[in-house]
Amino acid sequence: MSQGRLAVNTTADDEQATELGSGPRRDIQGLRAVALVLILLSSLGVSQFSAGFVGIDVFFVLTGFFITGLLVREANERRNIDVLEFLARRARRLLPMATLVLLVTLVASFVLFDDDDRIGSTATEALWASGLVANWKYFLNGDGYFEIFPTSPVQHFWAVSVGGQFTLLWPLLLLLILFIGARRAPFQRKYIHRPSARRAGLLVAVISLVGVASLLLAVMSAESGGVAYFSILTRLWEFVAGALLVLGVDRLGSLPGPAKAAMSWLGLAGIVAAAVVFDQDAPFPGTPALLPVLATILVLVGGVDGPRYGAGGLLSLAPLTWLGDRSYGIYLWHLPALVFAAEYVDQDLNLLEGTVITLGVVALSAVTYALIERPLRTGAPFNRGKVGLVLGPVSVAVVTVVVLVSQDAITAAPTIAGDPPPISTSTAPTSTAPPTTPPTPAQVIADGVLQTVLAADSGDSVSTRITDRLGGLAADTWTDDTPCISAFGSTTSDVCFYGPENAEQTMVIFGDAHAAMWVPTLRQIAADSGWKFYYFVKESCTSSGARLLDAVRQNREAECDSWRDWAIDQIIGLAPDLTILANNGTVAITGEGDDRLTADEQTAAWEAGMLETLQTFGELPRVVAFSQAPVGPDDPVVCLDQENVLLSACTFLFGRAADATNNATQRAVATSGSEYLDVTPFLCAGNKCPPINLADIMYSAQGQLTRSYAVKLAPAIAYGLGIS
Repeated sequence: MSQGRLAVNTTADDEQATELGSGPRRDIQGLRAVALVLILLSSLGVSQFSAGFVGIDVFFVLTGFFITGLLVREANERRNIDVLEFLARRARRLLPMATLVLLVTLVASFVLFDDDDRIGSTATEALWASGLVANWKYFLNGDGYFEIFPTSPVQHFWAVSVGGQFTLLWPLLLLLILFIGARRAPFQRKYIHRPSARRAGLLVAVISLVGVASLLLAVMSAESGGVAYFSILTRLWEFVAGALLVLGVDRLGSLPGPAKAAMSWLGLAGIVAAAVVFDQDAPFPGTPALLPVLATILVLVGGVDGPRYGAGGLLSLAPLTWLGDRSYGIYLWHLPALVFAAEYVDQDLNLLEGTVITLGVVALSAVTYALIERPLRTGAPFNRGKVGLVLGPVSVAVVTVVVLVSQDAITAAPTIAGDPPPISTSTAPTSTAPPTTPPTPAQVIADGVLQTVLAADSGDSVSTRITDRLGGLAADTWTDDTPCISAFGSTTSDVCFYGPENAEQTMVIFGDAHAAMWVPTLRQIAADSGWKFYYFVKESCTSSGARLLDAVRQNREAECDSWRDWAIDQIIGLAPDLTILANNGTVAITGEGDDRLTADEQTAAWEAGMLETLQTFGELPRVVAFSQAPVGPDDPVVCLDQENVLLSACTFLFGRAADATNNATQRAVATSGSEYLDVTPFLCAGNKCPPINLADIMYSAQGQLTRSYAVKLAPAIAYGLGIS
């Protein structure tokens, strides 16, 4: 055949409808499979294919080629482009599976993520994704794709959103070009020029201009990990490349067979090479993206009535075309599956584990393709005319409802069934005193936190008096106050104290880094009250008897256990008047092996470990367990150090894991007859935890109080402990 042929059957499976040549192009489905495999290899962390994300560039070219083919075919046959009917077909193609994956992801995040902020951010991103604008969410946040940490399970929806935006804009542009100057008889529905002859030349000229402008913008703005990665404006040229191929198809059929075969193999090699030679530092979608885009064009051109010995023969093999047919579902499912699997085992997946999960995703996608994706795309009722358009608002509405329900559940600060009421007489009092009564030190601090949270809710920005002091926070820590903490690898430490040697009363704090951050507070209390103050602190080793997952996996369990036993012996020997336990109880705990426990199992293990230690100190005069200090998902200092940042953006939720830890500690306290001091009002209000308290910066790092704020809390903590 001397001339290529573009035929589109709009009633067939949309992803297989385009024929460029003398028959169906099943090799295109094989090319989809190649692109998908490269993406999966990149997601699995296979270093040899670190730029496997170029598969996205391949998909964008194929989308431009396919959508333009459909529209040109309709314009030729009907002298019209029914945009609404076209969008209805695309909605049937994209939205059912996307909505299903988003709903499953939202439920899974609520079940598996311990961090309420991460649940909330996933819900927000899912809402943007349901409206096919997830890419703009990341763009407006200033997030580079490879800078988003931890990986969001809906992060990959940016590409679906870009494709959806192209699908919406492209038919409108083509319709406008073909509409201008067309002759229309009264009551005649032939409104536009056929895209042939001079009108085809105008189409090519305008589309080429759009593509060149987009490419220039991409080259100028793309940078390693930059936000240009997400923009439809910098990605449009990749779609245009596929579109121009459709418009130039008539000139491709006369190419000799050997030339087509060479082009197809060269193109396939170019796609794979792009995944190998580039890495995450390459400025996509700028100049480096030219390689996979042009390589994809070569494969498409080489397959136009190409010989069997071309790459099309390989790409048309049944396993590849089967994978290509299901590539959309596999792409949607793969990232949530990998993220949630890693969250469940609480560590990065190795290649074998990731491969097993990915094979499971392929199986799941085969099921959803057969039961959901294909039936909803081709079956009633949505395949009737423009009925499919209803899928857009339905998708957004359903996801919105689930998001609102999950947000309400998080904000409600759930507790565990059977939790005892607060039992400590030393719990920091709230502001219930009459207005004429001078506020207690605890009330002053708590009221400041509340005012800060209200300011955040009102949309206040972080003031310059805060941001100007961020540079000095590296030194504003407990480090200089704790020269005698137990070092890594050691099971003992020097025994140090603050205060007068002949003091009548003695207090001790015992725990991990969350105990260390209270040392400046208690040191100040000791200085003000004439107490002697000892500290027994070891980072990453708690005073609880629970088995810490990281310690087990790092072969430090015996070290932590030996240090804990030594510290307990030292404390019992000192027989202090007041013994304080402070820890980060949200760290992962394991059982008999080295697997992470479920949330309920973790809570029970923490309670048992705390009870063991509290009962060990049963003969001491007074033992107090501090509540869990909040640990946000991000470093609050990094958040504050952004230009024009809102206070609300850096305020985080206390979290279900922290709440569960407190409930477990209170139960252990109740059983052992010890005391419990709730420090939460000094850090949070209404389950919201700001990074500052009025003019004071609370944190020097994630979950770590600044020394200056810890010292400022001394009167409030002393009041809560009953020390005067």
